[in-house]
Amino acid sequence: RLALGVPIDGKYPDLMIDEKGCRLTTGERLQADKVYRCMGLMPATKWLKGSLPDAAFDNQGFLRVNHHLQVEGFKNVFAMGDCMIHKPSSELKLGHTAEVNAHLVVENLRRLESKQSKALLTYPTGVVHARRTPLIYCISLGKHSASLGFNWLVVNGLLAAIFKWMLEYTKVLACSESPVGIAFWKLADFMSLLIARTLIKTPDA
Repeated sequence: RLALGVPIDGKYPDLMIDEKGCRLTTGERLQADKVYRCMGLMPATKWLKGSLPDAAFDNQGFLRVNHHLQVEGFKNVFAMGDCMIHKPSSELKLGHTAEVNAHLVVENLRRLESKQSKALLTYPTGVVHARRTPLIYCISLGKHSASLGFNWLVVNGLLAAIFKWMLEYTKVLACSESPVGIAFWKLADFMSLLIARTLIKTPDA
């Protein structure tokens, strides 16, 4: 079962997790065949400490960003992915959200460099045209199994594993600048946002 928004009991890093499952703060015990400890850790931003002022970091070491994903206090420094914290969205650190971050940062860099003085896009509306980014993930659970999630819809098993293989294969093609891979991901990005607005709607979007 999928339990969203319910914390695991205990105090980080001593959470109530073992090899067979975990206990939630509600007292409920979740049993599992396999447990993956995919817990958020401290961001690897120590190497930036000498280059940016302390005010640019929160108490966990994440870079503070504004609505344009600019590091607080800097016009030409942006942060995206696991190293930053965007308080208004409070998104999970997923591959999909990191990519959405990147799309916005790239477009805002173009706008900064433009001679037309275009206004910077705000996150996440400037990319997904909604107040929230869709919750999309696909996690391998062995050679022939995976878990695919799209907002409230979760698909487990072989079908999800095939989907995971397709995502990885086409992403490699796109990164190698293959026209097929690039076209696939342009269509995939468009369709995912369309589905999130119409069929499998993103909550509070």
